[in-house]
Amino acid sequence: MIIASAITLKNVANQNTLMAIDSIYLSTYGWRKKEWVYDFLKNNTMNIHVGSINGPILIPCLSSDGEKYVKSFPNNETQDNLLNLPKYAKI
Repeated sequence: MIIASAITLKNVANQNTLMAIDSIYLSTYGWRKKEWVYDFLKNNTMNIHVGSINGPILIPCLSSDGEKYVKSFPNNETQDNLLNLPKYAKI
């Protein structure tokens, strides 16, 4: 089971969007760029859960500009669960 437990953000004006995420901390794999997580999800059948084993799973997405990113499967939260994870300085 892989858990996403923290994020780092790019130095952008609006840091409250999924596109502002630079890296995600994954149990087993450590810090990984969001593009790596996207590729991992596209190329494997394993799920990555956000926050805990009971958290929503991550799904790979492409922006209209072709940028790879991930988001959590929608649930009752008003903000994506990834953005609710602890935020750390960019490494």
